Amino acid sequence: QLYKEISFCINTLGEEIFDASTAEQQVPWPWTEPTSVGQVYIVTDIESALNGIHQIIEQGEGEGPLNPDQVGTGQYGHFYRFEEIVCQRRLVPTDQGGYAYSGAPIDYNPEGVFPMRDNPDSTTIQPDTACYTEAKAFHHLYRGFLHVLQETFNGRPEKMHRSVELMEALQAHAKKCMWMEFDDSTNCGPIWNYEWE
Repeated sequence: QLYKEISFCINTLGEEIFDASTAEQQVPWPWTEPTSVGQVYIVTDIESALNGIHQIIEQGEGEGPLNPDQVGTGQYGHFYRFEEIVCQRRLVPTDQGGYAYSGAPIDYNPEGVFPMRDNPDSTTIQPDTACYTEAKAFHHLYRGFLHVLQETFNGRPEKMHRSVELMEALQAHAKKCMWMEFDDSTNCGPIWNYEWE
């Protein structure tokens, strides 16, 4: 319902709410994706804005609470997928015309979950240790990622490719941090700390 309200407001307010000079801050996707993935729209007017909103709904993020698949794509929004994990069952249509988390089981393997400590902080990690070194490396990589992302949306769309590369590198660094044992019961984790600036 949120996206329907946004669409209504855009149509009501009209073309004057758009500023063509901001188009350079909107970034096209640097790779050619299959049409099933969707399209990135540069929003400059009512038509392009509504096209973008329609795609959000079509991909499942804007589905209504009573019909998770109202556009018939079979792609549920993230909140439905998260609930599937909580219920440990797939969301499926019922014979009564509704939906229920009664589909195929979703197995939970605690061995596959990193025992990362809650809210890891640099002040609790001993300097000159592997945990400290790797956590600090993550911090600097994340800082670099934010700077490149800022450049991307400040009129340098060619930086988008580098932003995605850094984002993928962050995932690898975060996992490396979480693999490292901190003490007998918990592991280290990625850290962002202004004191390291």
